[in-house]
Amino acid sequence: MLAELSEQQRIVVFLAYWMDLTAAEMLEVSEGAVRKQLARGRDQLRGLLDDREVTT
Repeated sequence: MLAELSEQQRIVVFLAYWMDLTAAEMLEVSEGAVRKQLARGRDQLRGLLDDREVTT
């Protein structure tokens, strides 16, 4: 399901949850940009999971 996210969202989600790193530092972007991408990525993953539950 991560493949369904944009590249930026995948990077932010990976860094935040699997590497426990501050994505803003790694990507050299603002904290606000990271929060925005992380929120969008979580929303999209939530929708994908909801869709998966409906079809099973």
